[in-house]
Amino acid sequence: MAENITTPNQESQRQTVYVVYGHDTDTIPKIEAFLEGLGLKFLKKERAVDLIEDGNTAPFIGQVIDIAFEHAQAVIVLLTGEEDVQLCKEFQRNDEDDFEKVFSPQPTQEQIFEAGYAFGKSPKRTILVQIGHVRSFSDIIGIHILHFTNTPEDYAILRTRLERAGCSIKKV
Repeated sequence: MAENITTPNQESQRQTVYVVYGHDTDTIPKIEAFLEGLGLKFLKKERAVDLIEDGNTAPFIGQVIDIAFEHAQAVIVLLTGEEDVQLCKEFQRNDEDDFEKVFSPQPTQEQIFEAGYAFGKSPKRTILVQIGHVRSFSDIIGIHILHFTNTPEDYAILRTRLERAGCSIKKV
């Protein structure tokens, strides 16, 4: 936990969601509008950095996520395919899956790191959302990820996940 944090009241925390995203920002306005429609606030990384009160102008991302968990009830990690990757040729073997041998879209290293940190810190409050085709990465296979296609059903599932994470969603 970061030092010298001003902790919000519990109801304010239950109405706030921290969202991790990369360069693909097309979905951000839709997610933000969806959260606002549920009566939830969207906490962005820049705002989380501003909440760190120890004077650190370049905090470690773990400190940012720590403060985000102090101020937000849930973390949504948007996993978008933004980098084309393949296993280096010298490490490829004939018995390996083909996906290791061809370029395929993967989230940025930042998204992967933040997903791991958030999931390690509080898996019950972290929601993984995949948008589009994304290469799986080690240690995440087997974790249920919402494969988001922007349908009403996807939004209903996301709403349920936010409720399970303890968010205070306004009644409609």
